[in-house]
Amino acid sequence: MMNNFNTNKGVINMVRSPLANKLRQLRLDNNLSSTVLAEQFGCSNTHVYYMENDKRGASEDTLNKYADFFHISYEELKELQNHSVSLNKTELIDSESLNEVDDFVTLILSVEEPLRSKFIEECREKLQTMFFSLLTPFGLNDVKKSLVTLRNNWYSVNEIELQEDDLVGNLKLPEQEVYFKLSTKENVCKLELLYEDQRKIDCFTKWLTQPDCTVIQHKKIPHLEEEQKVKLFYWFSPKFTDKDHFHFLKRQHEDLTQLYIQSYKLELMVKNFLATSEEEEAS
Repeated sequence: MMNNFNTNKGVINMVRSPLANKLRQLRLDNNLSSTVLAEQFGCSNTHVYYMENDKRGASEDTLNKYADFFHISYEELKELQNHSVSLNKTELIDSESLNEVDDFVTLILSVEEPLRSKFIEECREKLQTMFFSLLTPFGLNDVKKSLVTLRNNWYSVNEIELQEDDLVGNLKLPEQEVYFKLSTKENVCKLELLYEDQRKIDCFTKWLTQPDCTVIQHKKIPHLEEEQKVKLFYWFSPKFTDKDHFHFLKRQHEDLTQLYIQSYKLELMVKNFLATSEEEEAS
């Protein structure tokens, strides 16, 4: 059964330069929002977004900041930038392909309503199915392996090395395929599901615990241009203190009022912070 993505969505621009892909990957691999990264670099989050989507180039100074912040080679980034510049994107879509697209649009416009709308809707659904199939497939055993390793590291009395993991794709269940993004780090585990699939959290909690915190957001997911409604689930390592949890969530989310928190102590910290902020703004 195909997952029900919003069919009123445009498809993603799947041709990004090597540098843009790398900059985006660095931010996502470190679980940073564009806002947090922009604060580190002294620029706007719009600037970060533009660089990651090939709408603006990265200066020498910016490349140095990325290299220093993420502890990677400046030369590697520079090489990717040079390769990106050498790619002429207009050559990726030749004139013959453009003519085919024009002919297809002309054909659609020649169809009378209501057949035209029905045809367009069917095309959308087929495209969504195709793009969903491009996601990396995972089985429950893949999820189990990642979460059991994390659980053993967090709760074992012995020191067990953790292999940090990032799984992004579709989870193949008997009844349907579910988009998910799972990131297991030393102190934080983060899961992303489409909002309509939030009940599938049981496929993950069976090997861990109930999540410590959840929040609903609208964000982009692979192969879809428009934002989707997703639910984020967080688990925190017992090595983390509630204060650590608070500072982590504050870095990740600008609006703390949207968080649903299990820990009473952590919830008090958030409420106190919000109340203090309101008092400071009012004074």
